[in-house]
Amino acid sequence: MTRRTRNVTAYERTLAALRAGGRLEAVDAATVAVGRTMAELMDAAGEPVVQTAWVYLAVIKQLRGEVTPATGDDDLAAFLAVLQSQVGDAPQS
Repeated sequence: MTRRTRNVTAYERTLAALRAGGRLEAVDAATVAVGRTMAELMDAAGEPVVQTAWVYLAVIKQLRGEVTPATGDDDLAAFLAVLQSQVGDAPQS
């Protein structure tokens, strides 16, 4: 079986472009490392892709310098919905 590497390859290309543009610094090392881990998880079979994708995209936004304004309760509600689906709780009626 061939291991999927689509996200790892794309992430490394993104890093190369950010470096070429002078947008990565030594202080970004931890964020880069988290992004690599998330890209590997995205390519791994059996991983929770939706939850991993949110973290992965947040890392890329941070590396690109994009700021997403907090929306308060909407973010919390979405986070709690993900947690409920992970533990198998019945939806609230």
